[in-house]
Amino acid sequence: MLKFTKFLLVLSWLALIFTSSQIGLPDPDPTYKKVLYDYIFDKDVHVFLYSGLAFLILNFLCHYPVRFRRAALWAVAIVFLYGVSDEYHQFFVHGREASLYDLAFDVIGSMAGIAVYWLWTGNERFCNIKK
Repeated sequence: MLKFTKFLLVLSWLALIFTSSQIGLPDPDPTYKKVLYDYIFDKDVHVFLYSGLAFLILNFLCHYPVRFRRAALWAVAIVFLYGVSDEYHQFFVHGREASLYDLAFDVIGSMAGIAVYWLWTGNERFCNIKK
């Protein structure tokens, strides 16, 4: 039952990311120039959302008998593939654009989520399957 609950958490987080990227943005004022804050806020959101996704995926994968390193690599791969699909999806949403920089920050966020999970579990070499 706990595995299923953690899987539902992963699916819920995926739905949160999809829903937030589905929201179209209005056409910007042509005289408005982006400032550094606009870029920083955008990248912070990517890091936060995708670090949470990697954390939840790793938390789910560590219920299986697997080395932590392998589970972490799977988490990064899954986050990367979902980031690619999300950027592709944003290409078709009005007011959004696909960006390789966003994808890079998605992967950075996944690594941050894995680091938080690693610190949270006590730096174990193997995933604890008795959680």
